[in-house]
Amino acid sequence: MFCQKCNIEKEIIDFKGPKARICILCQKLKEAERKKQYYLDNKEYINERTKIYWAKNKTTLNEFQREYWKENKEKLQPNRTAYRKNKIATDICFKLRNIISSTILYALKHQKGVSCLKYLPYTIQELKTHLESLWEPWMNWDNYGLYTIGGERKWNIDHIIPQSKLPYDSMAHSNFLKCWALENLQPLDAIANIVKSNK
Repeated sequence: MFCQKCNIEKEIIDFKGPKARICILCQKLKEAERKKQYYLDNKEYINERTKIYWAKNKTTLNEFQREYWKENKEKLQPNRTAYRKNKIATDICFKLRNIISSTILYALKHQKGVSCLKYLPYTIQELKTHLESLWEPWMNWDNYGLYTIGGERKWNIDHIIPQSKLPYDSMAHSNFLKCWALENLQPLDAIANIVKSNK
């Protein structure tokens, strides 16, 4: 059969029926375009309705998600782990977000539940740009990480004024902003960072 949309000869199985003039794939693409256009034409209305819906149902939906996770953890965990590993390997901003969040959580004795991005006065993209602007020629995102003896040269995110000199017990503390200000962050050779310690 011949599809009048993509102008390609296809098998009958690729159509919804013998009288169809457009193949299933073209119909799906057409429907996707229709939905996209509808969203663009009604963006403000849809976003407002979504906000209202989430405000009313946030607690119920969160409880449902927690329960679903508990019941299906064994099935979902491998996919979740694989997704995170792939995302960290391919998305530098996601990787940076995880690095910053983990470091802050450790400093706060693993207090959970609040996003650090609500308190940081910059975006992860701005942090990425800042660090890259200070790179030495050998530095890149592939050689970020912990140094191992005999391994390749690595670099870390260093606090110019160490975290131990700017203690904080919450992200609302004034030392938190001083500690995590862009001006206080720099890329530093991993060995130099170890030698520097909290000096």
